Amino acid sequence: MEAMLAFPSLQEVAHMDRVAAASVRLERADDLPAILEAAFDAFDDMLPVIEAQQDPAGGAFTTFVMSAAFAANGRDAVLFAPSLPPSASRGPIADRPGCGGALEAAIALAGLGRLLDLRLTDASAQAVSPGDRRACIEGARQARRLVSLLAGAAGQ
Repeated sequence: MEAMLAFPSLQEVAHMDRVAAASVRLERADDLPAILEAAFDAFDDMLPVIEAQQDPAGGAFTTFVMSAAFAANGRDAVLFAPSLPPSASRGPIADRPGCGGALEAAIALAGLGRLLDLRLTDASAQAVSPGDRRACIEGARQARRLVSLLAGAAGQ
């Protein structure tokens, strides 16, 4: 008897690819404005992934609701950094498809959150402007809160 393999839908793959792309962009950012822009976009890209998991009937509903608050707070903290390029200050992004299951989403988002924490913490040490330093420190703090919540839910 052949085993039946379950493959994610194209929408699920595309959305998780967006999280992976945000990670790559954040890793490659080489100066403060680029880190801030990549961090802003990463926090913003997390929101639809998180929102797709906010099923009141699911066991991780509260975890994902709180995670959305941390991601939005991180995005908003970075938004006020003086060195954030104006192109990052865009309005709401059109509705995007959800991703796979809650565990897959929690693992991917926790990984991106760890990277956000690392890059923003490093950027805060390089920032000359007190506004940039505050934005990086607060963004990193929100990323740590998100990681703590999601990593716990994912058993990491």
